[in-house]
Amino acid sequence: MGNEDTPKPNRQLRAHMERKGVSAQDLADLIAVDAKTVERWLSGETAPYPHNARRAVDVLECDPADLWPDLFPIMTPPSAGTVAVSVYSSRADVPISVWRQLFEGAVEHIDILVYGGTFLFDGLPDSPRSWPPPPNAAS
Repeated sequence: MGNEDTPKPNRQLRAHMERKGVSAQDLADLIAVDAKTVERWLSGETAPYPHNARRAVDVLECDPADLWPDLFPIMTPPSAGTVAVSVYSSRADVPISVWRQLFEGAVEHIDILVYGGTFLFDGLPDSPRSWPPPPNAAS
């Protein structure tokens, strides 16, 4: 077994679990997987299926790219402008932090297509900042 085949422990997953005070068994119970599965994620033997990764990051309140950057890479645009940076197969795949960043980063106004936007405010916990932003907040 070569060096490239040696599993690398997922230190980020362990750190997020410790920060939240969640054991492998606790996380397994909360996301409906076996504790051995979580142990395999921690040891780097396996990576989660996308739906299990989403459940785990919901519990740990982080992004999938924080825990599994090879599976969920953060794309950066090649240049500034209107370039699609990320593509998600469904709105459930968009991390809550992305929605929060978009809403909190709005300076002037927020436009939402009603068909696609009916779920947004239900999924966002109270923002630490009220809307609209106070005058001169964007300065």
